[in-house]
Amino acid sequence: MIKLQFKKDGCGITWLDTKAYSDFIGSLQEGQVVDVNVKVRMAKTNQQLAYYYDAILPACTQGLIDIGYDTLASLEFHWDVPRKITTDDCDMFLKELFMKATNKKEFPLKRKMTITEMMEYIDWVLTFMATELQVVVDLPK
Repeated sequence: MIKLQFKKDGCGITWLDTKAYSDFIGSLQEGQVVDVNVKVRMAKTNQQLAYYYDAILPACTQGLIDIGYDTLASLEFHWDVPRKITTDDCDMFLKELFMKATNKKEFPLKRKMTITEMMEYIDWVLTFMATELQVVVDLPK
C-alpha cells in the first residue's frame, strides 16, 4: 500500500510528501490503471488547541499541585527533578498517562492530529481530571 497525503489550500492541492508522490508517479507504467481509495481527515482546530492549552492544562496543573503532586519527582514517572511542575510538565504527564491508559506505543504529534483524535484526547483528559483530581473545566462556548 502506498500512502500519499495532500491537503487542499487556497492554491489547489499541496502534496505533503512530494518524494512519495514523485516515486509513485514514476512507478506507473504507460496505460496502467490505478484505483484510489480516499480517506478524508480533518485537521484539529485552533479552537481545540486553545481550549487544551489555555483552559485544560492550567486547571490540570493546579489540580495536581492541590492534591500534593507539586514537583516532577512526586509525579512518580521517570522524572527525578525536585522543581515545581509547569503546564509543559503536566502536558507530558498527561500524554504518558494517556498512552498507558489506551495502550498506545507513542503519542501522536498534536500538529498531525485530526479533529476526532484531538477530541478523543481532550475527552480522556477531562475525564481523568474529573475522576482523579476532582477538577471540572467548563466546556468552551
